[in-house]
Amino acid sequence: MRLGFGVATIGVGCELTVIASVAIGGTLLTGGYGSVGGTVCGVLLLAVIHNVIDRYLSRCGSAFTDAVNGGFLAVVVLLQTGLSRVRRLS
Repeated sequence: MRLGFGVATIGVGCELTVIASVAIGGTLLTGGYGSVGGTVCGVLLLAVIHNVIDRYLSRCGSAFTDAVNGGFLAVVVLLQTGLSRVRRLS
């Protein structure tokens, strides 16, 4: 802000991580429900997972981290879909 310019490409490549963090935090991807506290918990959980991967599985590289993000996102979406169907039936 002080210098009067910004870098427009600063977050390129972080989209999957951001979406996974928000979804893991409990925000519905269909909209209508979510909380800041849940999002913070999702961010912290993914940060811990990334640190574990970086520390113990660093030879796998960043592609493995992206695969873990995608896997978590897929599981959360499936759980949200199942829960929404159960709520509709109730």
